[in-house]
Amino acid sequence: MIQEVNLQRSYVVLLLLLLLGYGLRVYSIDTQELRGDEAFSWNYVTHESGPISLTKRIVSEGDPQPPLHYLMLQNWVRIFGDGEWAMRIPSAFLSLILIPLVYQFAARAATHSVGLITAAITTLHPFQIWLAQDVRNMYQLALGFGLAGTLLLPGMIEGKRAYWFGYVLLGTLAMYSHYYALFGLLAHGSFALSCARGQLGTKAIMRWVTAGFTTAMLLLPWAIVIIPVYAKDQLSDPAHMAVGEYLVRIGSDFALGPTIASHIGLPAGAALILVVIGAASALRGSRTHWASVLISWTLFALVGIYVVISRRATFNTFYFLVAFPAVYTLLAAGCLTLIGIKPAGRFVVGIASIIAIGGFWLALSNYYFNPDWSKNRGLREISAILDDELRRGDIYIPNFPDPAQDYYLRGLVLPRYMLPSHPGASQVDMRDALTSLAQKFDRLWFVPIQSVHWDHGQTTRSLLNQHFVLERAYTIHKLELLRYVSDPASALGYHSLGASFGNGLEMIGVHITANGLPVGKHLATGDQIRVSLLWESLESLDSDYTVFVHVLDANGRLTAQHD
Repeated sequence: MIQEVNLQRSYVVLLLLLLLGYGLRVYSIDTQELRGDEAFSWNYVTHESGPISLTKRIVSEGDPQPPLHYLMLQNWVRIFGDGEWAMRIPSAFLSLILIPLVYQFAARAATHSVGLITAAITTLHPFQIWLAQDVRNMYQLALGFGLAGTLLLPGMIEGKRAYWFGYVLLGTLAMYSHYYALFGLLAHGSFALSCARGQLGTKAIMRWVTAGFTTAMLLLPWAIVIIPVYAKDQLSDPAHMAVGEYLVRIGSDFALGPTIASHIGLPAGAALILVVIGAASALRGSRTHWASVLISWTLFALVGIYVVISRRATFNTFYFLVAFPAVYTLLAAGCLTLIGIKPAGRFVVGIASIIAIGGFWLALSNYYFNPDWSKNRGLREISAILDDELRRGDIYIPNFPDPAQDYYLRGLVLPRYMLPSHPGASQVDMRDALTSLAQKFDRLWFVPIQSVHWDHGQTTRSLLNQHFVLERAYTIHKLELLRYVSDPASALGYHSLGASFGNGLEMIGVHITANGLPVGKHLATGDQIRVSLLWESLESLDSDYTVFVHVLDANGRLTAQHD
């Protein structure tokens, strides 16, 4: 009777956590812009006619993600549209489902108290909310299917046929959602090995092996197609990251999420001590089968992800969230173990809880309200400016294939030209392309994007500055919007000079902006001035020349200069 009452209380607390989790996950879900990878998913699902063409594109481009996320999102978008809210709400819903699944998992692996603490961490953790408001829901899909399969694991090991088929189906769906689901499936092997020491004997291992083999066979058609592509592209660009750096990056972000400074998040990584205590406590407890799953799942993910990045340079700390059910459960178990040590243990857990709650509050505040930590870069504002100021003879020049730009500029009737057209394009080819564009278009709009692999050294911006007048510059959040003109005389703020120098040199004009705006002769103290000098040479130059600009005050005194 007491246990029944405790369970009822647990379910009431779980219901309250679900309500809180719902609020945190849908609050301002469409306020922030799509990040590049989110827009990448949008590009895939809206630019392909159906599942067959979508799958072909995934294979032809060697996309590193399995197809299930894209296929589900494509059908969702066709029904509900491609707005930020519509595309992100599936992630929020799937993230919400993880709360009761994690509770059930942790309750079976430990106790209902551990399950509630684990569910609470899942509800509040900033990284969970960050991913819950992200279009790319493959992580939630993989975890949802993986956790559901984990709950079927004991029945499958015991030989229940329905559980076996359900486990295989869920494991297959998890792998088609995200390949890192493999770490959880491998951890199930430790459960089977532990059970093999009991009455079930080798049958436990054989049932897990046959389930894993069947899952592998269901994945085989996709593996045959995609592995050669991955080996050529995705797995041919190794990263060189020291083990220490790898662990520090995961620890700092996993502690409080990506919306807080790493030097704040890293001390909170001391929670790993609680994880170790929880692991030791689990191994000493009566549920050693589950303890082996918790520990091996965590270790398989840590080692496995590091092995992958040794072959693939792309790395995000949220990859390790594929093991969060195990880590959160060990953390919760560590907390309860310390609470049992009176009074010192309770004091330590109390202090740790206060620090964690404060860290969560700060991280979520940054995410929701601090522009420096949000996903917003300024593309919405840039789209509004372009929509207001576009005229015939304008062209937009991106220097990187950023799908987020495509998403926010999709409603504009505006020609575009990618420059450079591909990584490694020569400056000569890029300059010739700009010359050709200048003959066809009057104004060139440009948003510089930092990219090591595509436009290394910001060559596009450098060429535009060398050969065109920067008429207007907008600074919006984390981006710049620059407007160049092909005919200098048409630029606002341009002054014709016609000053002749020796050796056939002539300064034909000057263009001046203050704080990105064209100005006449009047400037104010504190203005950021940009001076563009336009030269013409009537004959070949055999020598280098130094050009200098001096700014004099009303009394002729030098106040600023640039050589």
